[in-house]
Amino acid sequence: MIKTIKISENSKTYLVYDRERNKKILIKEIKKTDNEKTDLLRSHYQSLILIENPHILKVYELIENEDYLFISYEYFEGENFDKFTKNSRMGEEKIKDVTLNLIRCLIFLEEKNIFIDDKSIFKVLCLKKEIRVDLKNA
Repeated sequence: MIKTIKISENSKTYLVYDRERNKKILIKEIKKTDNEKTDLLRSHYQSLILIENPHILKVYELIENEDYLFISYEYFEGENFDKFTKNSRMGEEKIKDVTLNLIRCLIFLEEKNIFIDDKSIFKVLCLKKEIRVDLKNA
């Protein structure tokens, strides 16, 4: 483990080095609180594992024991889209790149019939000319 990224009431997120993939990844540990919620989370993450798109953070696997779900997913060094747009002066070329990548991602999601609920809009991570959409919290 490299470091703990986030701690909340029922979950923790860790930055770790994955020797098999030879890169940093994130592991989210979620405490199982009730069967219905656990089943919903399990289904959600199993669906996300199947998504392959260069603009969407990759969810690698879901492992569980009696008390916890463990989800491993891609680590992307960037920042939240809101923070990025507030802290950065984007030139015309950058705005065009980010907009096109967002459109590509949204088209992909629509083609796969993946819908994101309004109350937890996807998070977008930006770095240089790349963007990635974080669906794990959607």
